Amino acid sequence: MPPIRRLFERKSPNTYPDDHVPSHRAHSGGEAEDFIERSLDQASQEGARKKDPKERSPIEVLTTRREALSLYRAVWRASFLFVWKNEKGEEWRDIIRESARKEFEAARHEKDPEMITRLLVTGRDYLDQAMEKFMTKRQSIIDGDSENSSEPGR
Repeated sequence: MPPIRRLFERKSPNTYPDDHVPSHRAHSGGEAEDFIERSLDQASQEGARKKDPKERSPIEVLTTRREALSLYRAVWRASFLFVWKNEKGEEWRDIIRESARKEFEAARHEKDPEMITRLLVTGRDYLDQAMEKFMTKRQSIIDGDSENSSEPGR
């Protein structure tokens, strides 16, 4: 189970606040999707109430900034695992870092809270997916190496 899904795992269907009715996906294991939907709905409602993005409270700005920095640092830490080079001889670590920097710079002046939330949630989800695939592949390589080393004559 990916780390992000573990965070949103529910013990019972009544985990939501009383004013929220769970969607049809709540019973099919879509807890992360429900969380994303709720976050986007909340952001769009807040965005509709506040026409001017400059009216956002300092706490909202700091929270968004903190989440963005957290995601950027997580990408930076994950890039250390990608030590091999591509066909041009560039290290994947550097390519990942450059790409992350460009994406964050492109979204730096985004003012729409819904879009900011969507970018952060999507970025975190893609990072978790990439890390899960990396760890799965790494484990299969380790398992393959241990099987080859245990065979007689090798």
